[in-house]
Amino acid sequence: MSSSIITIIVSIGAINWCVAEARWAKSKVKDGYKVYSALTGLKVLYFTGIPLFVYGAILNCIETPGESWVSATLLTLAILCIVFFPATILLSRERAVSVRWFGLRRMEMNWNEVDAIYSNPEDRSIIIQDKKQQRIIHTILNVDHEGFVSELRLLPATVSKNITFQL
Repeated sequence: MSSSIITIIVSIGAINWCVAEARWAKSKVKDGYKVYSALTGLKVLYFTGIPLFVYGAILNCIETPGESWVSATLLTLAILCIVFFPATILLSRERAVSVRWFGLRRMEMNWNEVDAIYSNPEDRSIIIQDKKQQRIIHTILNVDHEGFVSELRLLPATVSKNITFQL
């Protein structure tokens, strides 16, 4: 079997794994928070892809310095992977927390500061927005979409009366 056929089979398998995992993966409970992280298949893809992009950029820069556009493209892809990796969302009865960029950016919202919770049907995301217009976004790349929505619907009545729900 040639390497291109193996690459195609592995790519199709990875896509099918992510789709299947999106259906059955559930949130975990850790330190009193329900954790809605990225899919495991996506984490594996990103954590192998980013070092490979950086390695390829360095190797290309050393071996063929005249083609620096390839190195720039690979480094750009690595940076885009880091920037657009979905946030890990933690929910508790007191607050919602978003952790992005592998822990470098953390945003906390107490439920009494939340102004609205709504869905975006175009990309199947759920958005929690506070009074300062900051957002925590649960995307289709996060686990347990239905569990996330049901957890938001179970917010205490004292908190949820001040929140506009559009789910």
